[in-house]
Amino acid sequence: MAVPQLIKRLPVGPLMAACLAANAAGLVLLSAAPSDAWGLLLFCGYELVYVVVIMTGITVRQMLTPDHLQARVNTAGRLIAYAGQPAGAVLGGVLAELLPIRLTFGLLAAGAGLAGWSCLGTGPLAAVELPAPASAS
Repeated sequence: MAVPQLIKRLPVGPLMAACLAANAAGLVLLSAAPSDAWGLLLFCGYELVYVVVIMTGITVRQMLTPDHLQARVNTAGRLIAYAGQPAGAVLGGVLAELLPIRLTFGLLAAGAGLAGWSCLGTGPLAAVELPAPASAS
């Protein structure tokens, strides 16, 4: 319920960058968890942030896509996301086996930070302006 409200009030590019920065911060905190109990608590918080990142991305994609292209764009988005999950799981598993877990989460945080950074500056989302919602009369 919060994501559509955020998208109406904030510019899309910086909002996505902020969500991805929160994702990276969650991974940094997770990598520094002092105990298993803290790790579990921080993991739950990280997953909440991750859901917001996903929901924001889907909402933005649907708002920016013309109606006649919704099916194609959403299918392509799902294909990329669902194909990337197993590859990411394999890569994360291999890294977790070869490196200390804290370093693995640190590398994931760096990747999330780069994704957030790509939403700023001259990236495609920085120039997007969403049309103002039609007011109900």
